[in-house]
Amino acid sequence: MGQLNNSKSVKTKLLTTRKALSASLMQSFGKSVKTKLLTGKGLLDQAMTVMAIQMTIKREYIAMTIRTN
Repeated sequence: MGQLNNSKSVKTKLLTTRKALSASLMQSFGKSVKTKLLTGKGLLDQAMTVMAIQMTIKREYIAMTIRTN
């Protein structure tokens, strides 16, 4: 049961981290990202941004897993 609660809190932390990341990304890139997403332009940029976010989330997840264990 303790393991379940632990993984739940990690998921919550991850979601919070993901929300914070996307919020900070939107602030840093501003409307240009939203415009590119809406118009479908800059697909490579989008893919690179998504990959960067995923790598950051994975690193954060690993760091959190190490800290919780």
